[in-house]
Amino acid sequence: MRRLVLLAAMVVAVPPAAGFQIGTTVTARCHEAITDDARRTAGWPALPRQPLTEADRRAIADLPFTPPTDPEDPRALALLIGVRSNDLRDNAPTDLAALVHIHNDPADQPAHCIRRHEDDGAAGDASALAACRGFILDELARGGWFAPTVDERAREPVAVFLAFRGRVELALPRAAYRLGRGLHALEDGFTHTLRDPADGRVRSVLNWIDLVDDSYQPARDGLGHQGWIDDCTLTDDARVVQGVDLARAAAVEVLAALALAEPTARRLAVERALDRALALEPGCDLANDYCAAVELRDAAGCCDGGGGGRGAAALIVAVALAMGRARGRRRAAATAALLAGLAVARPAQADGPLGPGLRLTAHGGAALDRGALAVGGGATWHGARWHAGGAVEWNPWFSLDAARTRPGTINAYATLGYTWLATPCVELHTRVHGGGSVILFDLVGVDRGSLGLFVGAGLLGATVRLRDDLGLTIEPSDFATPAPQLTGFPFYYRQYRISLGLEWRPGW
Repeated sequence: MRRLVLLAAMVVAVPPAAGFQIGTTVTARCHEAITDDARRTAGWPALPRQPLTEADRRAIADLPFTPPTDPEDPRALALLIGVRSNDLRDNAPTDLAALVHIHNDPADQPAHCIRRHEDDGAAGDASALAACRGFILDELARGGWFAPTVDERAREPVAVFLAFRGRVELALPRAAYRLGRGLHALEDGFTHTLRDPADGRVRSVLNWIDLVDDSYQPARDGLGHQGWIDDCTLTDDARVVQGVDLARAAAVEVLAALALAEPTARRLAVERALDRALALEPGCDLANDYCAAVELRDAAGCCDGGGGGRGAAALIVAVALAMGRARGRRRAAATAALLAGLAVARPAQADGPLGPGLRLTAHGGAALDRGALAVGGGATWHGARWHAGGAVEWNPWFSLDAARTRPGTINAYATLGYTWLATPCVELHTRVHGGGSVILFDLVGVDRGSLGLFVGAGLLGATVRLRDDLGLTIEPSDFATPAPQLTGFPFYYRQYRISLGLEWRPGW
């Protein structure tokens, strides 16, 4: 667990070279807003609106972000998923370990319009920009934009991450999805470069990969990544405003070029737009402070994350998520220590253990790693050591990424437990649960009302006696997995909860 929390802190405190931010709980919707503004300004898509499929509608309702405008067309949906793809692939924005591997991939730096290992010295600026340009053109070619006729209806399977459905494959309009990936790199070209304030030409390309590989040499590798430029909400900063305006204008120019009817003219117009967006002003390097670049006033290399309070908030969220995911011997040891402390506590009015018999139960819990709440009740019959019963709970879900809630599931299950220790003050127990789960809303590939299984367990919990007929149940390691769909592509929603409850023995 210590390594996981440390990783979370490092990744947030030293943010990846993600260019303009993408929309999450703790970062601004820069790429989405710039791309959507450019789309509407350019009047794209120019062809008649395509009908949304049922899968499209369910995906829109389950997006892990709030789009700047409603994606009323599947091409607009694919465009926004594409413009986020370079940073996320099919991972959750909070899956820090996976995102590190994406941003630290030496071969993938052109997707963010930033230097590669081989882009060294003055020649490295030109080669990095050429690699960025090549990535954009390749994505557009893969989307069919340079074909004689652009088929905007053709779809390709794309693995994505949705807020509640998790990883799933969607059939997205290929041209729009690839366009989004190309526009992401183009927009990053305005945050991962030092620019001339007068005409916007590139003075130098920033570096990330040599920094994380611990091989960084400033004179050879260029200036380190400047995270503060990525924050499009810094509207009082002239450099940030210039970057946003230039990125939006470049995206509009590319979209206008793609609207041309003749394929050769279409490609030439795109290449001219890229030439203007990535034009290099030679002669700016470390020796002359990159021609007195305005970005140097706050330069702090890769450790300048920008975003102020957002960075602190991200750290808190990351650590909380990491702790929620922690499992194994360390968590078990922490749980045991907590419950041992409860065992030696002595609540008032405790004259003896609750003892055998019927107990009515009520419980509530919460999980962060896959956001969820749970509230329910039931009954158990307790013998000397073993106890058994059942419960019904409502299990609504929430997404920290999208700040969205959904009805979740209704779970009904039987419980079997064993009491390891019973004192006048506390009982220590292990419990397992099994039953059924019904989902209360539609997801991609999952219909509302689908019935499946529910499994769960409490590794080690405690019932602390409050009075003669009432006990407080604490489950610090409560595992629950509703799986409301078992056929086709099975779907489950794993939760690591912390739960509290009450046990009342009637008749005392």
